[in-house]
Amino acid sequence: MMFRDIANCHRWQLQRQECWRDPPLRKCRLKLGTWCWPSFAGGIAWNCRRCSDWWQLGNCTDATTMLTMMDVGNGDCILESGSGSGAMTLFLSRAVWSSGHVYSFEVRKDHHNRAKGNFQCWRNAYGMAQEKEWPNNVDFINKDIVFATDDIQGKIFDAVGLDMINPQVALPVISTHLKQGGVCAVYLTNITQVIDLLEGIRTYRMSLSCEKILEVIHRDWFVAPALRKDGSRAPRVEPQWNINALEHEEGEDSGKMKDDDEEDDTKSFCTVPYVARPHHRQVPHTAFLVKLRKLKPALQ
Repeated sequence: MMFRDIANCHRWQLQRQECWRDPPLRKCRLKLGTWCWPSFAGGIAWNCRRCSDWWQLGNCTDATTMLTMMDVGNGDCILESGSGSGAMTLFLSRAVWSSGHVYSFEVRKDHHNRAKGNFQCWRNAYGMAQEKEWPNNVDFINKDIVFATDDIQGKIFDAVGLDMINPQVALPVISTHLKQGGVCAVYLTNITQVIDLLEGIRTYRMSLSCEKILEVIHRDWFVAPALRKDGSRAPRVEPQWNINALEHEEGEDSGKMKDDDEEDDTKSFCTVPYVARPHHRQVPHTAFLVKLRKLKPALQ
């Protein structure tokens, strides 16, 4: 069942097989057997998995950090080069909302179609879940930004986001359309690309100042009750009190008897030991984020 077929259905009356076949709703099943609509982060993760270059947007922390760098707000006009899966485009679309606009360029035809389809897919899912429309505030353009002077002619952008292999090649075209004091945030996977970017800015003598280069570290933790090798939960080892302390607290502890057959989940507080450590599977590196700000050239 496609979105156009279920647009008039009640959001809590969808059948399981209908939800499961629709990609944006694949992760909407809860443990209790009920169904809910996907969150924004869930939609972003689904977008990234559909893109062949899934690493294009490492995680949501990279995107939110880029938004903070760019200082994107409601009503801004944003330029993006490198649509990819459309994940970062969704963040920008939500930030500028109905009074702003995003121009997203992508040189690869397959990524352009995928980003455009993902964006429309999320708009449909959002409309059914929230019963209101997500603004259609993104223009997807299948063209190299270096040769897109006609498409952005006369436009001044509040901020620019670049996800390109060689962003220094596009900066001479883009910088003229960035407002004074505006930020260009660049997403680069290798530190050698950062060096090439800064060298390109120096060589072309562009009025861009590098304010920050950072790497966002995201560490997942595993916290769960400790288990034995057979799968049963391990009991907490009681501390050995000295005799005097045991006699002193005998009156207080005499009424606190434990039932050995009681379920682990119903045991009293601090009776089940926990394992708390960083998760075995980590993402060691996603990208380097470079913050460039356009400044007026110094007077000679």
